[in-house]
Amino acid sequence: MITKKSKKRYFAWNLILLILCGLLLVFMWFKSQIAQPERLIGNSSPHAIEQVMKRRHSKKLNATIVFYQPGCKDCRKVAPQILAYRLAKFGKLNKPFKIITINTHNKHNSQYIKKFSITKTPTFIQYDHGKVTRYSGTNKEEVAKLMDIK
Repeated sequence: MITKKSKKRYFAWNLILLILCGLLLVFMWFKSQIAQPERLIGNSSPHAIEQVMKRRHSKKLNATIVFYQPGCKDCRKVAPQILAYRLAKFGKLNKPFKIITINTHNKHNSQYIKKFSITKTPTFIQYDHGKVTRYSGTNKEEVAKLMDIK
């Protein structure tokens, strides 16, 4: 016979089990994101990419295009810098600077890979008021310069 006490105990164990399963799922998701931080960069919107492509030779444009690919160990090294830059500039409109990220595995981005002759990731192409600088690699100082981080 099931007593009130056994029902409470059964409910408590089920609640504990449910909480543990939830914590396990959160931990596994978090671990997958830490293992591949380049996945958090995300591909820029097609509209933002096109806007920079149209104005890339303008003397007024100040932007950096970053070509990356999921699973790339070098992209993992620079992903925290890109994310930190985005967080630092979030909501600050006093400096008109854009960072455009392009996932090389996205089939819609193949035109940009051909246009810029991308052979290695990560590749950074900076447009600084008419001056173009290109860099492929993970040197933190170079990446910081190209993303206009002081």
